[in-house]
Amino acid sequence: MNKKSFTPLEVSSLKRGRPKLLTGFTLLELMLVVVIVGIIATFAIPGYLGVKQRAEGRQAARQLKLIQDAEKIQFLEEDTYVACNGIVGPGSCSIRLELELPNDGWNYTVILAGGAGGFVATASKGVGLCAYNINANMAKPNFNPACLYKP
Repeated sequence: MNKKSFTPLEVSSLKRGRPKLLTGFTLLELMLVVVIVGIIATFAIPGYLGVKQRAEGRQAARQLKLIQDAEKIQFLEEDTYVACNGIVGPGSCSIRLELELPNDGWNYTVILAGGAGGFVATASKGVGLCAYNINANMAKPNFNPACLYKP
């Protein structure tokens, strides 16, 4: 004989003479799922934001390397470096150095400097927050302590 087990709701409905099966979630089960999802979100969201900020820092450091390479090419062709500021506009680094810098919230500037370096390129985000610097002789960008990604 094959016995079927019933939940308490099904048994109570069978006792009243109506043999219909009740299905669905109880309020307790739904609240438990919401609590579990909330706990997972409290750990996942800060981790995601940290990974996102480190990826943005890597992107800014890569763009500075591109600016450095473009400045070196400019120097080989014209025997001078180019000063530029920002991403959009006539004096922007994208136009002056013929690059396609992304409009991702970073401000890219190149300031001409005397000496062996010749220029200093900077990628900065926010006021006094993260900034990366590179010149013609550096292998990788310098950074300030507010930056999460250390190149």
